[in-house]
Amino acid sequence: VVFDKIKYNDDFICRLFPSTLDVLFAFGNDAAAQLLVPELDQYHYSTNLAALRYLIDSYDSGFWGSSIYNMWLDSIRTLNPPLDVENLPKFMKTGAWWQQKMNTQLASWTELRHDNLLYAKQSYTAGYPCSYPCGYVEPFPELYQGLSELAKTARDKFANISFSDSSLKTDILDYYDMLENITNTLATIAQKELDGEPPNSDEISFMQEMIFRSGYGVMDGWYIKLLYGPSYTVPRWS
Repeated sequence: VVFDKIKYNDDFICRLFPSTLDVLFAFGNDAAAQLLVPELDQYHYSTNLAALRYLIDSYDSGFWGSSIYNMWLDSIRTLNPPLDVENLPKFMKTGAWWQQKMNTQLASWTELRHDNLLYAKQSYTAGYPCSYPCGYVEPFPELYQGLSELAKTARDKFANISFSDSSLKTDILDYYDMLENITNTLATIAQKELDGEPPNSDEISFMQEMIFRSGYGVMDGWYIKLLYGPSYTVPRWS
């Protein structure tokens, strides 16, 4: 359900990337629709998605048993949330349980899709996107502060050592400078989490620069730089 299959008010909608939640809803998982609301509101493809759902719902047992592939898909559908949860165990009545089952469904569908990719047209979308994963700092400020002290001590010790290769010494000192800056920032964010305070704009930018890559370029970000390597520079947010 992507461009140019989506039309709204006589205009083609430029939705370039489908969502795996589209698959779940088409397979009968109604709970997926709740998570799709932002996309449905933005790209106006609810009628397209409803049509796919109607098509799949119309398949009879003969279709689902006609091949091993279809039988696998039908097995995935058995993990859809039931309409009546009254007699289920207490832990199976929570939204968290059924969202975890969504992950199970998608993992299984992904494996099936991967194994059969050569038999069908491959899904792809051209482009050079820039993106980064969501970041989260576990709330252990003492850990990060301890690592910061470690970095400071190590830098001071290496600073007093004579190196035959001055550039190697510079690389080592730059690394520990960077490690101290990163862990200090992580300690600050972790303490704010414990205190119930939101991060400021600089700290948000810091988390957004955790890891990223543009197009097919080299992976970058402060998380990558935690793995020691030569020619480190202190990032602008330090």
